[in-house]
Amino acid sequence: MNAMAEDLSNTVSSGMAHARDTASNVVDSARRTADQAVDRGKGLASDAATTATDAVRSAREKGSELADSATGLAAEIQAIARRNPLTAMLGAVAVGVLIGSMAKGSRQQRP
Repeated sequence: MNAMAEDLSNTVSSGMAHARDTASNVVDSARRTADQAVDRGKGLASDAATTATDAVRSAREKGSELADSATGLAAEIQAIARRNPLTAMLGAVAVGVLIGSMAKGSRQQRP
């Protein structure tokens, strides 16, 4: 009887050790998976931040180029107006008439 109890005790002990090992392996696997997910999330966040920074930089450069072009165009129009004031005035009147007729046409089209 004593041998049977000892065998049973050994079997239970072996089963408990196996269960501890399995639980430990599961916990380690879950920890590795969580660490990988965190690392992947950090990588994605870093990539998104880099992309956003690049987009802002590109938009700033394009805006600066556009502002420089507009400034150059304004200076050129101002120089033309100083050289030919009558032509500039006639051009401004023509543009005003065109805008006015477009505005009047859009008001007439509305029901």
